[in-house]
Amino acid sequence: MPRRADHDDFLDALAQVGAGGTALDPEVVRRLHVSRSTVEKHVNAVFDRPGLSEAVGYHRRVLAILRYLES
Repeated sequence: MPRRADHDDFLDALAQVGAGGTALDPEVVRRLHVSRSTVEKHVNAVFDRPGLSEAVGYHRRVLAILRYLES
């Protein structure tokens, strides 16, 4: 049976994602053995491909979705 803390953690993660952030289970992250800088490097590479790395003042995730929908 889920604990109340699990429910609260889920709602917090949902709010964080809804606000444009990300949420990962710390246990999953510990098993991945991937540093924060490595993740940032890969995320930047994803946005560089469609030319969104220089999108200053705009939300890159929204621009990426719009670019995808245009294709």
